Amino acid sequence: SDAGVGKRETEVRETIESLVRLLGEKRVNVAEVWSCYDKLKIRRMLLYLPYEVWAQVLKTCQWAASSKSRPGEKGKSKKKEQLFPIRESRVSEFSKDFSEKHSLFWTRSISKRRALMVLGDMHRVSYGNALETDDDTAPDGYTGAVSAKSLALPWKPTTVHYNIVLDVICRDQSSQVGELAEVHKRMRSYGVREDTVTFNTLLNGCRMLRAWDYFGEIETHMVRRSEWGVTRMDATTWGTLLQGYIECRDWVSVDRCIDHVKSASEQWHATAQPQKGAAALGRESDAGQAFAPTTQLWATLVNAYAMRDMVDQMIDARKTMGRLGIRLNAHVFGPIFAALHRMRKLLTDRQCDAWPAVVLALDEFSAMRASEIAPNPVILTNILLTIGLGLGPGQRRAGIADARMSQKLAQTNEETARELEGLVNKARDPDAYAALLNVGAKTRNYSEIRALWKTLVLETRLSDRDALPVLTSRTLAAYMNALISCRAYEEAIAAFYDHIPSQPQPLAGAMARSARVAPALPRLEVVGLPVYEAATHAFARAGRHRMCPLLLRTMVSHGVPPSALFLRYSLLPPDSSAATRNHAAHYTRSWTLPLSTARDLWSTVIAARRDAWMNERRDSRPVIVNDIATQLIRVAAYARNVEFGEEVFDALAREAQHYGIGHGEENRRRRDALPDHMQCAPNVRTYTSMITLYANNADLGSVSRLWARMLQEGVEPNLHTYTSLIVCLHKVSLRKRWRKSREHAELRELDPAHSGNGLDDLLAPTSQDKMLARIEDWVVNWSSRAPPDHAQPDKEQQQKGAAPGIDVPFSTLLLRYHAAYIRDLKSNGAFIGRAHADKVANEYNLVRAMRICQLVENSGIRPDQRFYAAVADLFDACGDNTSAELVRQHIESM
Repeated sequence: SDAGVGKRETEVRETIESLVRLLGEKRVNVAEVWSCYDKLKIRRMLLYLPYEVWAQVLKTCQWAASSKSRPGEKGKSKKKEQLFPIRESRVSEFSKDFSEKHSLFWTRSISKRRALMVLGDMHRVSYGNALETDDDTAPDGYTGAVSAKSLALPWKPTTVHYNIVLDVICRDQSSQVGELAEVHKRMRSYGVREDTVTFNTLLNGCRMLRAWDYFGEIETHMVRRSEWGVTRMDATTWGTLLQGYIECRDWVSVDRCIDHVKSASEQWHATAQPQKGAAALGRESDAGQAFAPTTQLWATLVNAYAMRDMVDQMIDARKTMGRLGIRLNAHVFGPIFAALHRMRKLLTDRQCDAWPAVVLALDEFSAMRASEIAPNPVILTNILLTIGLGLGPGQRRAGIADARMSQKLAQTNEETARELEGLVNKARDPDAYAALLNVGAKTRNYSEIRALWKTLVLETRLSDRDALPVLTSRTLAAYMNALISCRAYEEAIAAFYDHIPSQPQPLAGAMARSARVAPALPRLEVVGLPVYEAATHAFARAGRHRMCPLLLRTMVSHGVPPSALFLRYSLLPPDSSAATRNHAAHYTRSWTLPLSTARDLWSTVIAARRDAWMNERRDSRPVIVNDIATQLIRVAAYARNVEFGEEVFDALAREAQHYGIGHGEENRRRRDALPDHMQCAPNVRTYTSMITLYANNADLGSVSRLWARMLQEGVEPNLHTYTSLIVCLHKVSLRKRWRKSREHAELRELDPAHSGNGLDDLLAPTSQDKMLARIEDWVVNWSSRAPPDHAQPDKEQQQKGAAPGIDVPFSTLLLRYHAAYIRDLKSNGAFIGRAHADKVANEYNLVRAMRICQLVENSGIRPDQRFYAAVADLFDACGDNTSAELVRQHIESM
């Protein structure tokens, strides 16, 4: 009836007006927005929506996906306690003040699905109107050719709508790069033309999703369109390219982008001089590839130099910014001072003069002051660590003798320390507290660390509940690390128990402390990963390694996945200083983690990693890496548990496969994107540990298979690898000779008249002895030909598989092998009644042993007590008791 139609039209009009009103409000009620939208969609009235509303609905999804604060958390820090890297598919976040009840059911994945639904609705509305005119129909999933009338409809999505949808997809970490490619392909098939924002969004999405292959394809396509004059590459484009190639460690592409940014900025500066006014800026499009440089772009450029410790180029880039008139900020100086701090630390570790780094830091500090830039706590901390700490007398050269430079150094040091303390007193900034605690960890000033923490605890007690919290996971972890640097491990453990949330089932050791803890002591609401890492560091150094598996299970039960740093701390040996000698007294000098503790740790770690492998969830960094796997395999080798060692090695290979990292050329980019300490492709150290594991069991077959696999993957063995191989060959050879001796003894028991005739193979060297001799000759010949200063490669060269030179452990092992061989020959020769037959063999082994001693002396290597003990054992085996006694007297005098 006419009344029903009028009522329906009134309801539709009111629903559309309500939707427009809701989208225009400052506080957006998402539930009401989508309720109105779904009501219109069910009644098939989306055709009557104003064109501007479609973009506003899509922007609602974009706001929800790009938000960084949650509702109902007023007064709290934007840097919330993160149990693990935020998984947006499980965390509800909004940029506007949405109601808390609705936020519990909204995720970034839902924002992505809603955005794709709205985009499809726009196409369906356009098709429906066009196809009704053509007396035709089309299904919802229609992707065929589009009619000309449909392209002319006002409801057709434009570049703006597609850009919003692409941005929403990029912000969901559960997205796949195929979704980006599909939407981009659909956009081009509908005749929607891409603009610069489209390509910038695609590049940023590939960077966030770490899809580097598609990242390169988008750059190639955009460069081609820029050469044709279709699309312009602006500062945001080049900044995204720079940041992407920095993250994937493609330094060749980084240098190429830097060269283009510099030339384009210089060209823009020459074209748009200040005296030419706005008219010159208007001709920017006629300046070829020139574009207006931004501070963010050049800050990324400076960071690219800083990450590679290219100090001269980094400072030149900062000076170029001043010459081009680009405004400087703290993001420019932050990487500079961090690089100077690393430079200072490297020079100090190498016992070189660190004064050049101090001078550069002073100059950059003056430049920052001249630019009127307020430094943040991180910059102030790096300045203090560069110019104010550890400048001992050995580092002071003639340049610092100048009174003005000394005064400037002292003044800068005092000024930065005062500003850092001022940030604590004024702003209630937890980062400032953490920075001061980090400085205290470097200076190891226990009294200042304790005083600063008491101030933080007192301020937390007296602060309002809605105020910005200063007791965070970062500040607590910084305090615990500062105590650890002072070797106050028990106090660090006590701080952990005092400030973690009250547990229904407290950790072991916390029960006894609960009665002594004051009830008003502030506690964390959520414990972050840095606190767990600092706690396991303290437990390990205090010799309480059995607490590490319990701590790991507690942390995983609270949703915090294990990290590589946590495992590294768990494998640290106990501190043998006077403060902790009582806890470490039951450990031997060559300490190793107990197998039961290692297996307990490993069971929790492998369960978490298998879940990640099954769900194909890639965290930011691998967890099972080479150095951790190497130490666990060494624990298995010490306990002679081959099963546990093989399980660790297989898990390391599975982790490398999960992240697409291997030794092949096709995986080079992914492998280079990770630093050395996060590599999970098995390296020479891991293979050496596995060979040691098999060598302890004299399993030559497994060693052969592993050696072939190592060479097939392109991993070159080093000296430690050959040492483990010699151990295996020696054990197998000893077992063979022992079996032959037993066989001969059994024959003599059966036939007493049996003689040694025909048993020459009992004294003959085995195949393992021959292989061992070839390895020894190769290493000795290489070491004798090498110059004295290159006879022993450094640790880095050996890990990369450099040609091995002689060293003390290797030479000690060879001496013990020759001594054991001579002793076996003597015992077997006397056993079969042919003692004269071993004379030539004894002389041969003795000559080879003396060659090893001569090579060690000529190489300039300083032998240790174990080497001299092996020499004494060699003389004992040869029957020269006088020489053996002289060597032992020399050992006692060392």
